[in-house]
Amino acid sequence: LLEASVVAAQAEAWLGVVCFHPQYAVSDGTSWPGFGHMHSVPRLQQWVQDEYDAQQQAACDAARKQGVPLNATTTTTTS
Repeated sequence: LLEASVVAAQAEAWLGVVCFHPQYAVSDGTSWPGFGHMHSVPRLQQWVQDEYDAQQQAACDAARKQGVPLNATTTTTTS
């Protein structure tokens, strides 16, 4: 499930390609299990959210520079 989530999020470039033992347990974030262990799920979620937010902000900035309305709605009139 973890590997599928990394692939689905297209996060391989940030996290790398990893393989896990079937009984591997990810830290819950309350302790650090030691070298070579995966970061906790809450930390990974925060990193993915931060990256998503940065990409959204970059897209908004680019649209603004090009004069594209960000939340444009179209209206139609009938005669």
